[in-house]
Amino acid sequence: RKSANNLQLSELSYLCSLANKMNKRVYLAMNIYPHESDINGIITFLKQLNSIGIHALIISDIGLCTLAKEHTNISIHASTQASILNTSSARLWQSLGAKRIVLAREASLKDSHTIKSATNLETEVFIHGAMCSSFSGKCTISNVASGRDSNRGGCIQSCRHSYQLSNGDKQHI
Repeated sequence: RKSANNLQLSELSYLCSLANKMNKRVYLAMNIYPHESDINGIITFLKQLNSIGIHALIISDIGLCTLAKEHTNISIHASTQASILNTSSARLWQSLGAKRIVLAREASLKDSHTIKSATNLETEVFIHGAMCSSFSGKCTISNVASGRDSNRGGCIQSCRHSYQLSNGDKQHI
């Protein structure tokens, strides 16, 4: 996240080594929608990730998925923020090299089963967690309210604030 005290690559490398010794897996979420000015830095970062033992990258953007496949040998998992709600979307991610998909939070149990059966991809579904007041976690409220881009790690969690609606002189809760 943008304002978090994120791990340095050396720390991430150490944690991956430790996880591997314990027979555990480490996944790195890259749930951003990069702008053109981000691409060179992302490519450099992806190349650095190759040697530290990350087991999979959780990615929401198809362009970023393409860059990851081009510059790493790390497995790709399609994020819930990729908004996968049907077999066509799942198959697209599969064709891009995704080994696992995390279905959109709005996916029904029936659709989840259909998608899993049609693709045979490893499939995850959300059963708990923040449900952004937008579509599949892609929020723009934070951008409008604070100028902080929630889709680039700057979410102020506007959806969790208390609000009052008003209509002229009358206020409604």
